[in-house]
Amino acid sequence: MTVWPYIQTNKRIFHSYFYNPSTTFYVWLDNWGQVKDGPRGAGDRLQYPNLPPEKLPSAAKYWHTHSVGKIVGRLGGGLSLILRSCYTGFGYFKYALFYLVAVGFLCLRYRKQWDHWLDQDGRRWTAAFVAAYLLAYLFLVAFYAAIAAPNRFVLATSCRRCSRLSYILSVGPFTKMRVSLGRVSLSVAQFFMAIEFLFWIDLVFFLFNNLMLKTRS
Repeated sequence: MTVWPYIQTNKRIFHSYFYNPSTTFYVWLDNWGQVKDGPRGAGDRLQYPNLPPEKLPSAAKYWHTHSVGKIVGRLGGGLSLILRSCYTGFGYFKYALFYLVAVGFLCLRYRKQWDHWLDQDGRRWTAAFVAAYLLAYLFLVAFYAAIAAPNRFVLATSCRRCSRLSYILSVGPFTKMRVSLGRVSLSVAQFFMAIEFLFWIDLVFFLFNNLMLKTRS
């Protein structure tokens, strides 16, 4: 019911409940210039593009006119843009990396406990679904990065990754374990406290200034 007014308007104007120019047309073009000269220039946000059928982008036309090498190259370029966006973004990349390294390290060090936890309550299938979803989302964003900057998509998926990884740390098999790094012994709870402490330092001294600079530019 929440989305009914939106999809009803879509159906009335564009003849499709789930019409979206980005996923219907833009993704099957090679760059933003083609978007402007094609469906966007034909008013795709106000009406269905007034273009001949042969000039409307589609998945079938894209696969027919692009080799596997070109598609792989586009994905590789998109992944490179995503990595660059993460590195030069608003500072969220290091937190996703911290969580990923922590979970990966614990899974390898306590592999038997990890496998036992996954075997309970169908968690292995759930973990496989989440991993497949995040991987598919990553490649879809990489494919679309040739059209528009991937910053907002990367931020959305980074939040999802941090959420899933923190869930594993907080309710998984590692909650009561301690990891010794030399003379330092660290529990999962202390790891969360360290991340939160780093976040507040980051927020006060770095993120606010970066946000202001990017807003002004």
